Amino acid sequence: MPPEDSNTTGGNMIQDIQLIGFDFLDAPLIPMDTDRVFHLFYVFDGSGVLIADSSSYGCGRDSLFLFPSLEVAIPQPAARSALTILHVSFACSSPDMIRELCRLPRLMPSAPENRGLLMELLHECILKRAFHRELCALCLERLLIPAVVRLARQTRLLSPVSGLSCPADSPLSHICAYIDAHLGEELPIDSLCQTARMNPRQLNTLFKKAFHQGTVEYIRGRRLAKARELLCFSQDSVTSIAEQTGFKSVHYFSRVFKESEGVSPGEYKKRLGRVLAL
Repeated sequence: MPPEDSNTTGGNMIQDIQLIGFDFLDAPLIPMDTDRVFHLFYVFDGSGVLIADSSSYGCGRDSLFLFPSLEVAIPQPAARSALTILHVSFACSSPDMIRELCRLPRLMPSAPENRGLLMELLHECILKRAFHRELCALCLERLLIPAVVRLARQTRLLSPVSGLSCPADSPLSHICAYIDAHLGEELPIDSLCQTARMNPRQLNTLFKKAFHQGTVEYIRGRRLAKARELLCFSQDSVTSIAEQTGFKSVHYFSRVFKESEGVSPGEYKKRLGRVLAL
């Protein structure tokens, strides 16, 4: 990668981004900040229109918007639909990075990792563990930097750089998609091996090489990630969420969740409500 590309992305971006806050856009938003504040909107579910200042943007599941400044934002769900939109506001202290972020299109390119990154940011905001603001800044960096780099390549005709993610048609991609589609089921290793056409040892080695964890640990992590999403964005009971994410019982789900996150599923949902109230 040419030197100017690394300068564009800002090697210390995590030190330049300051998370201001987040909420769910379910009513007209009129930001109080008059200084330079970036507003990020991510559509977790539903379809409709997002009106921002004097422009309208059609939006649906996984749509991602970035506005360098904002006077008003109004969500308008489509008929027989609802819009679940996460709004994140942040500031940036780097003039170079501000310039690059302002060049990005308002409707940003979709990427499969966006949902996971924003769930991770929301997760840190709820738990408020040590360095949670730094971790939130890191999530925003991982979300925004690829878009900045893509734009730099397009405008400067830079040659593409091979990524670290696996191709969409790779065996690992297929098996991960299968796991996500069947999280509510038992997912025995034998059935995964049949789907992947490899033995348990080969499958485990594949996961450790890609994710630094074995097959069982990966599945549990995906179950927990889905559970956190349901706790944040659904009105389902903890028992129902345990069933939807493939845990054997609500008691087992609560124990595993607390071991992983430090709080019970019920307390996790309560903390989200308290953070939003603030």
